[in-house]
Amino acid sequence: MSAHFHDKDVELMLRHYGQQLLYARFMARSALAAGGYDVSEEEAALRAERRKELVEQISAEIVENLIPSDSQNPIVLEIMEDLEQEFKEKFELVYPPGEAGMHVYKESEVGFVPVPIRDRNQILRRLWEITQEKVDATMF
Repeated sequence: MSAHFHDKDVELMLRHYGQQLLYARFMARSALAAGGYDVSEEEAALRAERRKELVEQISAEIVENLIPSDSQNPIVLEIMEDLEQEFKEKFELVYPPGEAGMHVYKESEVGFVPVPIRDRNQILRRLWEITQEKVDATMF
């Protein structure tokens, strides 16, 4: 079960994430400039696992909260642009009131129409993959 937050909470979380990212990059550059540092295999595995968890948490917040809210966050815009370029369609993703699942609509001559369930699952799977790729690429 995932918690749903207000758009402002998610925006604040992403801003904080951005600040942490800048600080982590600064620290990593400083460590490398000072001669680097060695990490045991166990430590590296723990860091990789923690990183994977963070990528999944941030990705879930983006997919569940920011994308359906039409956020103008640059990462969200990039994700949607990549998704729409890949499928060559313009999408609208929403959580209808009272329903748990995300609905996917594609633009047509008559406006936005529902996407068939088979296509919806493929689109949502790819949305998740693109989101994780973007988040992972922005993390140091």
